[in-house]
Amino acid sequence: MRATTCKHWLLALCIIVSHDGNAQGMAAASQTHVTIEEARKLQERAKDMKAEAERQFELDKVECGKKILVSNCVESARANKRASVAEANKLDQRGKEGERQIRRIERETRESQRIADAPRVEAENATRIEQLHQEKQRHDADRAVKREEEAAEVARRRAKNQAEEAARLRQHEERARKEAELELSRPLRIQAQRQREKEIAEHAAKIEERTRQRDADLKRREAEAAEKRAAQEAARKNVEERVSFLCQLWPGRFCSGLGSGK
Repeated sequence: MRATTCKHWLLALCIIVSHDGNAQGMAAASQTHVTIEEARKLQERAKDMKAEAERQFELDKVECGKKILVSNCVESARANKRASVAEANKLDQRGKEGERQIRRIERETRESQRIADAPRVEAENATRIEQLHQEKQRHDADRAVKREEEAAEVARRRAKNQAEEAARLRQHEERARKEAELELSRPLRIQAQRQREKEIAEHAAKIEERTRQRDADLKRREAEAAEKRAAQEAARKNVEERVSFLCQLWPGRFCSGLGSGK
């Protein structure tokens, strides 16, 4: 128990000495130089100290269970825990205070910067407002021009549609007039059509007659030519037969000339 108690008091003494040695520096840091990270590290350190105090208290209670005067031992261990927790709370408080101080300084810095930037921001806002105003004027002017162009386009399309409608009406009237004229001239056209058909039929009949006559003449000429060729062939055969007969009768006289002729 004495060794454990000495160990606990040694830890507390180290914490107190460390705190006493750095208290002034930490206070100054929290005012001017402590960062958010450092302030949070102080709070984390305080949390670790509390956990260590709780762990040590549990160990001390175990050791106290082995002693005769348990109540005095436990009370002493509890007092040591309270002292360690108190130191941890002080460290945690300093960390939180440092963080609050830093937040306040940051807010004041931002506010000071805002005040310092106010003239510039106001001038920029004024410039931006003027730019927006000019942009709106340009936009309005563009819209006005666009509306005029759209109105002109609508008028152009309307005029075009009217002109096309008038042209269609004229075409319809022209077709109606031509149809009326055709209706009036139908008897004459029918008579002319019949006359043309008659002339075409007569012309076709003449062509057919000429074709028939030409075919008949061609057949007649072919028949005459065939008869002529047959007569010539018959005469040639008759001559050959006579020569052959004479050749048989007088070979020396008729056959020699026939052989040379061949």
